[in-house]
This record gives sequence, C-alpha cells and structure tokens, in this order.
Amino acid sequence: PAMLARVFTVMTAAAVTSSLLFNFTTNGNAQLLDERLAPIIADPALLGALLAVVYTIASFAQIVIGHLIDRKAFKPLTLAMSVPLIPILALAAYAEGWWLYLLLLAVMILIFGSIPFTDGMSVRYVDDRLRSRVAGMRLAVSAGISALAVWLLGPVVKGAGFDALFWLMVAIAACRAAVLFWLPREPKQPVEPAPVRT
Repeated sequence: PAMLARVFTVMTAAAVTSSLLFNFTTNGNAQLLDERLAPIIADPALLGALLAVVYTIASFAQIVIGHLIDRKAFKPLTLAMSVPLIPILALAAYAEGWWLYLLLLAVMILIFGSIPFTDGMSVRYVDDRLRSRVAGMRLAVSAGISALAVWLLGPVVKGAGFDALFWLMVAIAACRAAVLFWLPREPKQPVEPAPVRT
C-alpha cells in the first residue's frame, strides 16, 4: 500500500505537470511564433506550416520513446526527457527568430516524448488488478487541473508576456523533474525461461 501510494502520487504529479506544459505550449505556440518570428516571417500560412513541421517531428518522439521504454531502465530514461527541458525553456524565454524556432522544436520533442511515460509507469509499477482504477483516478485529477492552463494562458501572456509564461513553464518542468526523482526503484522483471529445443 505504501509503495502504491507513492507511485500514484508520482504518476499524478507527473501527469498534471506534463499536461500543463502540453496545454500551455500547444495552445500558445501559434501566437508565440507570430510574435517572435514577425521580423522574419509575416505570412500566417508560412507560420502555420512551420508550426506543423514542429508538431510532425515532435510526434515521432513518442514512437522512439515507446521503443526505448521496453529496452531501457525507466527512471533514468524519463529523467533524461524531463531535466533538459528546464534549461531549454529558460533559453526560449528570451529567444527570437530562428533560435526560438529551434528551441521550440526541442521543447516540443521533449514534451511529446514524455507522453508515453505516464502509461509506462502504470505498466511498470501498478499491479494488473489495480491498473484501471489508478489510471482513472490519475486521469480525473490531471485533466481537471491541467485545464487551468487554457484558462490562464490568455491573462498571463497579455499581462506579462511570453517570457513570463516560459518562466512559469520552467517552474512546472522543475517540479516535474523533482517529483520523478521520487519514483521508486523499478521492480525486477521476471526472467522468461529459455525456449526448449526439440
């Protein structure tokens, strides 16, 4: 029970922070590019195409991470996707032009690539009999809280600008990385017997 409570806490906190970052970025990226790339590109269609390229490349990170989850230790892998996000978001806070575009691409690769980890935690740490209940509670809490990102996005950007939004995301990413350090040691997987040759 203590281990399950610890895993549920980590899973829920990771899901909430990941969803907040996802909602802040996906709902604000179009306006961000319009503001920060304006001196270079003024065509809305081209800005939309550039954003589509970001999402297309970033979406493949989920496939790569999905393969790595089955082959690598879980905790170091999820930290490797979470910790670098902190300095990249901090750099993006004041970047403009093509530097911002490259940093935004890196941010979205790390955010999209982190999506499989939440379900991966359920598979690695939660017993089959409890998995659906744990997943349901996690989704209810994370979806409810992360919806605040959409509500906060407009007032934060209008009141303080995108640099303040990025620093807010830095704090969220730092909380996510910190809570993932609390993830317990991964349980040993049972060794499958070698096939019998006849």
